[in-house]
Amino acid sequence: MKVINKIAISLITCLSIGAMAIDNPLPPNQAFHFNAKVENNSIMIYGSTERGYRLYKDSIKIINNKSKVTFKEIIKSPGKKVFNEFLNKYQEEYEGDFALEIPITGKGKIEFDLQSQGCTKGLCYSPFLTHIKLEKN
Repeated sequence: MKVINKIAISLITCLSIGAMAIDNPLPPNQAFHFNAKVENNSIMIYGSTERGYRLYKDSIKIINNKSKVTFKEIIKSPGKKVFNEFLNKYQEEYEGDFALEIPITGKGKIEFDLQSQGCTKGLCYSPFLTHIKLEKN
């Protein structure tokens, strides 16, 4: 009987902690930050996550590209390898500061959306967009 009570108390505690974790989650634009600028022949995107939030490295993509410059593949800083129980595989995640580099050729308007997805304990966000607008002289 004591074992059953301990399991029940543990389950209630876990559910309570999980409920607290998602009671007031930050909106994506407050949980995940991106600052972009042109440096030489690259777009440098400096990102960060709020404490307790993680961004999936593989989720980061360029979409809705309306730029005059040509993009090469995104170079992503290493992330932390974490086992995802739901996907049953290891994946890289960003917690805290990270950097992305997008090599470019050409000059002119740079405008695109950076699509990404992240999570916090007990909540996984749908993919969200961050609009980037710059100029390459």
